Amino acid sequence: MPPKTYICKICGEEVSKRQSYTYKDGRACKTHPQALDSNENREEQETTRIKEEQKKTKKKETQPFSSIGPKCWLCRCDGVRYQDVLLQMTISLEKVAMKAKAIGEKINFLQMMDRARADAVQGNTVLVTYKVPGNKVKEISKELGNGLGFFVRDLRVALFCHKCAKKFGLRMETPKVNIDQMKNWAIVGELMKPELQRLAKNQIDLEAKTN
Repeated sequence: MPPKTYICKICGEEVSKRQSYTYKDGRACKTHPQALDSNENREEQETTRIKEEQKKTKKKETQPFSSIGPKCWLCRCDGVRYQDVLLQMTISLEKVAMKAKAIGEKINFLQMMDRARADAVQGNTVLVTYKVPGNKVKEISKELGNGLGFFVRDLRVALFCHKCAKKFGLRMETPKVNIDQMKNWAIVGELMKPELQRLAKNQIDLEAKTN
């Protein structure tokens, strides 16, 4: 059975489906620029539509767990987790010391801490995992909805920026530290120092390449 043919809407020649593109209310030869442009635009529109549908489907399937990333659970602002800032701080302290030594600058401990904190935070919003007291569970879980509200009801925790935590009257708990723990941390810090210095140097070298 011979293949079905069409009449080109541009030149009027007979053409097969394989040799033509959809054009307006019919088909046109692939050799015509108008047909090519029309086909590319249609393919681009279809690709965009498929991508948007995939995004919507993925978002729907992954809720609420996709919401547990580095965003405030209430206002949805992007940020960095407090524990990640603390980890980077240990590296940033070494970076500050190295940079100061390289230019012969003398800085005191407070100056070093301020610079290290700025380096670790990088202007981002710091997000803290707060413990939710029993008298706040209903209010916060209702505000967050069934998704993230589940974690508040079952685990009694919530990830908030400072502004949203203040809205609910939540405060970050500061761990109580005794002298023995401080001594142990000092020992661990000395043991980790070579690795922290290596990481600090790598970050400095990367910054030099990107700036």
